Amino acid sequence: MEPRPPDGYQEEEIDLYELWLRLKKRWRTVLGTVAAGLILSVLYILTATPVYEGTCVIRTNVVTPKEAVRYVNALNDLIRERKFEELAQRIRLDVSLSRKIVRINAREVRGVSSIIEVNLKATDPRLLTPAARGIVEYLNTNPYVLRRLSLKKKELEFKRESLKKRIKALEETKRIVNTLLREGRSIYFNPAEIDRMIEELKTELIATESSIALLKGFELSIEPPEPLEPSSPKKAIVLTVSLLSSLLLGVFIALFQEWLLNVRRRYGEG
Repeated sequence: MEPRPPDGYQEEEIDLYELWLRLKKRWRTVLGTVAAGLILSVLYILTATPVYEGTCVIRTNVVTPKEAVRYVNALNDLIRERKFEELAQRIRLDVSLSRKIVRINAREVRGVSSIIEVNLKATDPRLLTPAARGIVEYLNTNPYVLRRLSLKKKELEFKRESLKKRIKALEETKRIVNTLLREGRSIYFNPAEIDRMIEELKTELIATESSIALLKGFELSIEPPEPLEPSSPKKAIVLTVSLLSSLLLGVFIALFQEWLLNVRRRYGEG
């Protein structure tokens, strides 16, 4: 004997077949809903303002990345509050251009303690690089950053002068030791140690002077490239979502119409 199908199998198969017949009967409803959804999505794509996106990298030399992120994200608060005049003043742009900036968002880079990434969105792709440069200028004119730079510079200059004095003192000591050696007097330490200490201090002095020369606030390490295509609206995603959602809606409307028809028939027979 052949195995008997489980109870409900035939009924389920019939229900699915009936469902298909009902949808086939209402194919115009389903197709019309899908077409309407696609038309609306195409209209949205054509009328929506394109937004371009770019990311830049900013080096933080005198403050922590966490502090820098807080300063940059304060600019995004101005965008949300639509204070474009203040935004334009801070990043050195015309007010008309600042209105085209959609978002400014900074984040720390995991594992790196000296840089941050800034994501920029604007309706004009040519605006991304000037905005990034303006952000760096805004950061470098921050009063707190200027104070930190001033203190760091004074600290390095003090260290430089201290090293110079130590080198001068050791060179004087070396001169005295050489005089004593020429007179035949005994020296109870190795004179070569003085030369070694002088060379070490001179190396440290060169490094300190380089640090003073290179002392800066924020630097734009990587500028945002000008994008060729907008990041939104995402046409493929909009069309796919529209197709699926309108298809499901069309199926629902078709089945609802069949249900209403059956209800009317029952009441009509009654």
